[in-house]
Amino acid sequence: MLTSSWHYSKWCSDSVSKNQPPSALRRPAGAEEGEAACRGRRGGGFASPTNQEAQSLSNSCSGSEFIPLRRARVVPRLPAGTSPALARIALSLAMVFVPGCQGKPGPPQAVTIFVAASTKDAIEEIAGVFKKEQGIEVRVSPGASNTLATQIAEGAPADLFLSANEEWTEALKAEGHALEARKLLGNSLAIAVPRGNPAGVKSPQDLRAPAVKKVALAGEKVPAGKYAEQALRSLGLYEALLGDKKIVRGQDVRVTLAFVERGEAEAGIVYSTDAMVSRDVETACRLDPKTHDPIVYPLVLLKRAPTEGSARKLYAFLQTAGARVVFERHGFTALE
Repeated sequence: MLTSSWHYSKWCSDSVSKNQPPSALRRPAGAEEGEAACRGRRGGGFASPTNQEAQSLSNSCSGSEFIPLRRARVVPRLPAGTSPALARIALSLAMVFVPGCQGKPGPPQAVTIFVAASTKDAIEEIAGVFKKEQGIEVRVSPGASNTLATQIAEGAPADLFLSANEEWTEALKAEGHALEARKLLGNSLAIAVPRGNPAGVKSPQDLRAPAVKKVALAGEKVPAGKYAEQALRSLGLYEALLGDKKIVRGQDVRVTLAFVERGEAEAGIVYSTDAMVSRDVETACRLDPKTHDPIVYPLVLLKRAPTEGSARKLYAFLQTAGARVVFERHGFTALE
């Protein structure tokens, strides 16, 4: 069971203010006068509405925007005694010329996607293209995959989830939060150092050198931190670095990268894609992928009915050839 202390507030519709009196929900003033335009004044007959009366009738349509009439069609006055059926037909014809009563389709609903911090830049770029092509706004919320998965399990309003490993997506699927999922991206690990490499790190073994005071890793439950620890254990370095009190942990991979950017750590193990986006670091070396589990980013379409249509469009868009080009330019490997 995914649990955390995270809470969120539901945004409620503000179409009716708390202080709005109940009378404000009734028909607007002038509705009765507008309806009078559709009723006969003499002996039950029917008269066509004047422009002024048609405007009053249009304004009486609840929730509709009034569109001025160019000209009201003249319907001959029906004589007294006209059958109710014929009067209803005439009324229907008159209503056709009150366009304000026809509802307008609303704009597409915005989509919220929770993404692993390492994918933030690529996803934001793709989201911009998606908005231009589809007219749908995308809200990108980056963070540590474990934290995001926990928030989703507790009801966070996310439509899609791009995780940095399969563990957290499998947990969400097991709890019934996923509609669909597929493996989208791959990545690799690198040792990032401050620009100029002041400690002279060229290999993983150099992390034990006296010049290296701190080595930054992501959190123990964060995918990037788990992959880094696996690699260091496989190389026989983790326990030694831990014993030397060199390891410092970041909340997510971007916080880990920031330690290196600011010179607070002489080296850090991050995704290769993260080392690429910063001008303040350089890549000392890449770690052998055989030293850790495969780095896979699954994309999950979550169960959230109100925005499912828009979310499905983004889900498909992230799998297109155009999106693939963007991902590869940011250093990711697009998976088939």
